[in-house]
Amino acid sequence: MVHSQSSDNVTDWDENLGTLFGPRTSSEQGNLGHNGSSTSPLVVDIGGIVGNNDPKGENIVEPTNLMEQSRLGSSGVKPLARSRPRRQNHSCDPCRIAKRACDLYEHNVTIRNGKPDASCSTCEVRGLDCTASWLASRQSTQQVKKLARMSCAPSEKDRSSTQSSVDEAPLAVEEWFASSGPEQELVRQFTGSAATAHQLNIYIDAIDVPLADQLSGGCMPPQFPLGLAVLPRLHGHSKLSPYIYQAQTWVKHCWNTPTSAWSFPGPAPHLFFPVSVLDSMFEQSTNPEHSPRAAARSAMYNEIYKWVALATASQFSVYGDGNGKQLSQDLASATWHKAKNILFQNISATGSFRQALSLILFGTICPPPTKGDSSALQADADFAHVEGVRRLQSLCAQAAAYLQSGAQVPRWKRRKGMAKPVEQPHPVHSLAPEVKDDLLELVGALEWLLVTLNSVAIVISQGTLCAIPPEQCAGDKSCLHLPRGHSSETAEATSTVALRHEESLNDSIVARAQTQEQPVTTLVHGDTTVETMRHVISKSGSLVIPIYKSLASLTMAIQNMQEDESSYDDIHKHLLTVFALVEVWRTTFGKFDGSTTLRVQSSASNVRSLMFSLVGDGDLAVLLLYKLLCRLDDDIREHKSSPAHDLLAATIRSMWTSFRDHRVESAIQVSNLASTVIKGTKTHKTYMPGIACHPYPALVVQAHTLAAEAFTDEIQVCIMNVDTQRAAEMASGLNLCLQGLDGLKCSLSNVPSVNSHDEQTDSWHLRYST
Repeated sequence: MVHSQSSDNVTDWDENLGTLFGPRTSSEQGNLGHNGSSTSPLVVDIGGIVGNNDPKGENIVEPTNLMEQSRLGSSGVKPLARSRPRRQNHSCDPCRIAKRACDLYEHNVTIRNGKPDASCSTCEVRGLDCTASWLASRQSTQQVKKLARMSCAPSEKDRSSTQSSVDEAPLAVEEWFASSGPEQELVRQFTGSAATAHQLNIYIDAIDVPLADQLSGGCMPPQFPLGLAVLPRLHGHSKLSPYIYQAQTWVKHCWNTPTSAWSFPGPAPHLFFPVSVLDSMFEQSTNPEHSPRAAARSAMYNEIYKWVALATASQFSVYGDGNGKQLSQDLASATWHKAKNILFQNISATGSFRQALSLILFGTICPPPTKGDSSALQADADFAHVEGVRRLQSLCAQAAAYLQSGAQVPRWKRRKGMAKPVEQPHPVHSLAPEVKDDLLELVGALEWLLVTLNSVAIVISQGTLCAIPPEQCAGDKSCLHLPRGHSSETAEATSTVALRHEESLNDSIVARAQTQEQPVTTLVHGDTTVETMRHVISKSGSLVIPIYKSLASLTMAIQNMQEDESSYDDIHKHLLTVFALVEVWRTTFGKFDGSTTLRVQSSASNVRSLMFSLVGDGDLAVLLLYKLLCRLDDDIREHKSSPAHDLLAATIRSMWTSFRDHRVESAIQVSNLASTVIKGTKTHKTYMPGIACHPYPALVVQAHTLAAEAFTDEIQVCIMNVDTQRAAEMASGLNLCLQGLDGLKCSLSNVPSVNSHDEQTDSWHLRYST
């Protein structure tokens, strides 16, 4: 018999997490350290029938979520049966996980702190660390259930001897939840549903809505004036009704959101709905209709996206300080690991827009901290980003080809017992030209999203994380360059146009921004409507994406720099392009002073959030540009002199004062914007995390950190020049940035670190200062 001893060092599975994730599995118990804290990824059992391949050769892992299974049953699809798992009730953790025979129970051992006093024979032979955390917790749970049953069902002797049972104290929360009555199960499901709905509302407010704003209206290139805002128009096309209905069904089942009166903007998930529409048209059309496997695959994609959304929302701390902060960190860690496992277990399925977007969003999440080396978790996040960007680019190119050139699609048909692909016209070929044009608008919005996130990842990683080279991100097959509504053009002509369109795409955005008569900061002081103000901010903010695209090209050119003339010329060209875009963006936005700060603070919340997101990202690009120039200047100092080298060095030296002024101006704007954002607000639906409310919270942290560095350097210059007045102004801005960082620390469950290992200890700008 195995005896177990309880210890105060063992931490029980938190009930708030238990309502979301259910009881902890044996593998999850094995991942706990001696103090009960999770130090390795949670293992999520979403398995079903392993090895079932769809006709495309993809491994399908069936979701075992009870709600999803019931939905499949209600739609007429028989749920897939699962084999009964092998029972190993007396095994140690390694043997239980590996499903090996274990003789631990034969040694009559005692378990202390999750470890037996003697190893089993298998672990001893293999040299493994023999642990029995699951076995100890199982016996403890059985004892609790036994006590609960005894308390709930007193004997007849007890009833006759005394009536004190009526006045007994209620069961402890742990004992009550441990019981398995129908009432407890209902409460457990309701609590889990409420917590999930709360997290999904945070995702919509902090992630979904800001990204939707940047993918619609004035933020999109002029060739795609609507972006995601084209979705209401798609509802009016009768031939799209089956696909729209299928997408609405997925949204309703995954998010518990009514979609009958869906509009843009509205409360629905604006990113999940368009990728669901595209999946219903392109991914589902390649599979047999009414296929149980196709239904299971769709349920799996919905489950993946839901858990990634929960993980992104868990970045924000909504439970306050103290114990609430620890709860937020535990929730963030649990959701991140579960999202990672469900993503990677289904990584072989490559044909879904929903999964590609899930991978991209997962790559933006800061991994939870670990006691050991956290590089493995960061590598998982980086892999998800790279894989998601590449898949979304491929899917957008395929969709554009179907909509433009009438490409054939392989549809799997049974012939003599074997599944073989048969080339058939895609269903979208029968759509009217105006319907195809609207669908291209939708595909273009998603491609603009991947261009944005790919460029941002290249810049903030200094070229180490490059999913797609910048010059290939919007390649010749991109719908951003394809002539819309002219599907008769040949592929050669389309490729030639695409080569010319890379620069014309930026030129069209710049030309549209320059048509603005007054800067944004000037219009803030006037009597401007909210919609007009948002449109003006979007037009000016649309320049931020070309800045990041050009900055990504400059970053990769510096990363791959060689000591030859062509390399220097390439860097020089990209440098001038970035500087010109920054100048235009600064002109269209205007100067951010104290009075502007007060006006922005009193403006509508959607205006303030849009300005905080777009303008803050532009200021971060300027701060990162200065950092990149310092790196470039250090590198070329060690190179041999040549005409192209000397021209590049002279350009940097002559423009250094302008770079420094832009750096300080961006630092001031970051500090002023930080002062306009309140710490956090609670509504009837959710909690708004305030300064951290950004689709990519790590960018906000990096912007405030680099702005604080800029103020620190300027204070040193002011002290050297005995300019006390300017030093006081810079100190005030530094204080605002530090307050912003403190607010980010309170608003985020895990604050990402800003890599600065390659920075020099000296003040960079002092080398060319006068």
